[in-house]
Amino acid sequence: MQLLFALTLIFLALFGYASTGECVPLGEYCSGTFFKPCCANLVCELTAPFKGTCVACKSEKSFCWSDSECCTKECTWGTCRKPT
Repeated sequence: MQLLFALTLIFLALFGYASTGECVPLGEYCSGTFFKPCCANLVCELTAPFKGTCVACKSEKSFCWSDSECCTKECTWGTCRKPT
């Protein structure tokens, strides 16, 4: 039980208490998690684990999940790349 409590405290310290239902505007701090999501069609470009900025699209060599996140519209093996 103590382990569960300790893990809960660590989780809350890393991610915050809960999402307020509000989104983060362009140019503001985001975490890349559902606790601090970017607004509308913005994406969180991470500079470190759980630390980033909301941008219109991710720059080349940034981590990505899909083509639509990248300015180049090319997400290959989890990285935004130049189209070939």
